[in-house]
Amino acid sequence: MIPLSSIRKEQKQEKQIIIDLNCDLGQSFGVYKNDQELELLKYVSSVNISCGSHAGDPVTIMNMLKLASENNLSVGAHIGYPDIQGFGYRNMSLNEEELQALVVYQIGALNSLAKLYNLTVEYVRPHGAMYVQAAKDFKTSLGIAKSIAK
Repeated sequence: MIPLSSIRKEQKQEKQIIIDLNCDLGQSFGVYKNDQELELLKYVSSVNISCGSHAGDPVTIMNMLKLASENNLSVGAHIGYPDIQGFGYRNMSLNEEELQALVVYQIGALNSLAKLYNLTVEYVRPHGAMYVQAAKDFKTSLGIAKSIAK
């Protein structure tokens, strides 16, 4: 039997802690600009880019993707209900087909534009009422997850 005191303990290795600081980006729409969010880019490692339903438009999305590329940031799709006037905070009751079409449409739009900057959409984050509903309702969260998988 080998005494415990003779067994060398593994050298302690420093644990590296990585924290992803994240912000929503591209929350402008047309003439309604939110340039204050750009001040956060120097502090974050990933950005949730609005995909055009609750906020964002094609030009804004392209500009945000360009900034993400220039700042070496990870990109996620910030999806939401089609509710520009309510900024995505009003709940909607969608059937499974409607929810799937909405989620796939938004991710697809962002992903297509991301290719212009050699970026990949790495994750999805629901916004506002969609986020709250997914947290409370398993059927909604499952519908979103299935749509992302497709």
